[in-house]
Amino acid sequence: MPNSKHYMKEYMKEYNLTEKSRKYKNDYYQKNKERLKALQRKYYHKYKYDENKSHCLRKRLKLQKEYYKEKNPNSINYESHMNNNLIPSIKFNYGIFIIKFN
Repeated sequence: MPNSKHYMKEYMKEYNLTEKSRKYKNDYYQKNKERLKALQRKYYHKYKYDENKSHCLRKRLKLQKEYYKEKNPNSINYESHMNNNLIPSIKFNYGIFIIKFN
């Protein structure tokens, strides 16, 4: 079956290993490096607040918190402590640290 995923995977593996294809990809990247970086920056800034995109910072932080909580079930949630005033507030004043307990 020429259209099967396995066939395409094997075909692409052979294609990507050839020296000619590596050289072509490298040359293309070197010629268009600045343009590709500009396109990536434009794409990032266009969709940086879109929750459906993978580089949305709020979404990534939320996923990181969930993953950390899964791996460390006994960890303490910082936000719940801040809401209950269990952690002292810290004020920064011209390089002098003032720790204020509520």
